[in-house]
Amino acid sequence: MVFDYLFLLAAGKATRMKEICKKRPKVLLPIYDVLALDLFLRYYAPMVDKKIFINTHDFHEEIKDACEKSSYKEKIVLLKEEILLDVGGAVMNLKKHLKDQGEEEGRVLLVNADQFYFFEEEKKEDHHGVALFSTKVPRSLKFNALKVDENNFLKEIIPSDLIKEKEHLTYTGVALLDLSHIDYKEGVSSFFKTVANYKEKDVFIFPPQEIKSFDFGTPLRYYQFLIHLLEAEESYFHEAIDKKKINKERQNYQAGEEEKVINLGGNIIKNTSKGYIVTYYSTHQVAEKEGFYFFDDFVEVFPSRDIES
Repeated sequence: MVFDYLFLLAAGKATRMKEICKKRPKVLLPIYDVLALDLFLRYYAPMVDKKIFINTHDFHEEIKDACEKSSYKEKIVLLKEEILLDVGGAVMNLKKHLKDQGEEEGRVLLVNADQFYFFEEEKKEDHHGVALFSTKVPRSLKFNALKVDENNFLKEIIPSDLIKEKEHLTYTGVALLDLSHIDYKEGVSSFFKTVANYKEKDVFIFPPQEIKSFDFGTPLRYYQFLIHLLEAEESYFHEAIDKKKINKERQNYQAGEEEKVINLGGNIIKNTSKGYIVTYYSTHQVAEKEGFYFFDDFVEVFPSRDIES
């Protein structure tokens, strides 16, 4: 199945990532020897018939440089937001851009830059004005819940602090949009106020699928994703990254009771200033060590030049 456009959302501030994204956007996070952007393009770009749009803000030039190195660069169009438009406003900005350029609106695959979602083939064929891909998550993750009717149309969004079930549906950050079904509204707007306003129009929810999806929108989930690549069997990611570069010796991967370490700056930890070490600690002992940034869920990031192998 081929979509008309891919719209990769990369303009956000990534505040939940804290130190990790102070000098780079989530779309440029290193996944071993490649960037998250490379993985997104490798998987999603072959599904696109026309163009790939990426919205940007603070890191426009860095994302532009990375796109220039991509084999898909001829298809990529960057939409720089001088002020953050939020997700709804970003979609409206894309709709306006297509109109201004005299291009057909068509079907858009919308993907948040911290979500990696693999499709079941038959789901690409469904036609809805606005359709969101869902997944089931435990209540402990504190995601909002989607309440749907018998026909899988969205009826209510329940705030995370009001959820009583142990497991519930939530939005993956991936959606299928037909822009001709979306009324234009200028300026900043949230996704569920304008694009997916279920109180005013039908918003279809694809039921959760068995195929795994990945979320690296927080330091802990980013860390877990990297560990998954080390411990998992062959997958799409291994094909994209090169399996030879994901092994315990080359990546300084240490698995002990208290810590696991992945060196994102290269193969040598000592005396390098190019990268970061991402470390997960199972206890509070890290708080006693000097020079560490202390994040939620015990995930730390610090300049690798300060660490010796």
